[in-house]
Amino acid sequence: MPGIGYIYFASNSAMPGFLKIGRTEAPPTKRLGELRSTGVPTPFVLDACFRVTDSLSAEERIHALLAPCRAAADREFFTISATDALRSCLPVLVEFLAHGESPAAPASSGVLRLK
Repeated sequence: MPGIGYIYFASNSAMPGFLKIGRTEAPPTKRLGELRSTGVPTPFVLDACFRVTDSLSAEERIHALLAPCRAAADREFFTISATDALRSCLPVLVEFLAHGESPAAPASSGVLRLK
């Protein structure tokens, strides 16, 4: 089904106070590896990840919801904790969860990891 992907919440110890919230159609751990560049001294940590039916729309809604916390308009970094972001975004995530997924699902489906 087109649009199925993941919404991920990731942090990096080199960027305290910032949370990256993005989307990917690839496995989220692969995406986090791609974020590691010469400009980032430590790897990103996956705080939470949800498999959703329409990753583009879900990401747009989450970014709009958290706009007051956005660090820069052209970046997917937010000055919010993972816990507070998840608390705020949970209704959107539930709306877009891929069929048969649930927030309490095992690691191989809807939620990969919650910190």
